[in-house]
Amino acid sequence: MSQASPSRPLSERLRFLFDYVYPRGREPFTPTEAVDAIRRAGGSMTTGHLSQLMSGKRANPGLGVLLELAGFFHVPLDYFADDELSEQIRSDIIAGAAVRDSGNRGVAARRYDPYRRYAEWTAGS
Repeated sequence: MSQASPSRPLSERLRFLFDYVYPRGREPFTPTEAVDAIRRAGGSMTTGHLSQLMSGKRANPGLGVLLELAGFFHVPLDYFADDELSEQIRSDIIAGAAVRDSGNRGVAARRYDPYRRYAEWTAGS
């Protein structure tokens, strides 16, 4: 992770994920749906806590909260702290969402694979 504070606040990074990361054929996840899924996976997040993070009223969650959010959205933990990596991920997510929304499954399968990208980003670590 970079040493400097992220140029985009956590609230903006979270809103972006909610706006763009969701399966084809459904609307974006609601915060309640995200919290329910995180809790089913063993997390301890609450809807109130997530609401505060998304509004910017709370800006410094613990590592556990960030891990839960990263897991839910299938992004590396560094998305929340590393500006350069965050921008790369944002670009990939935007491109993947455009393909997802176009309905072209063949292109979507070749274009966006967050797990493959994560492996590439962390290979040199």
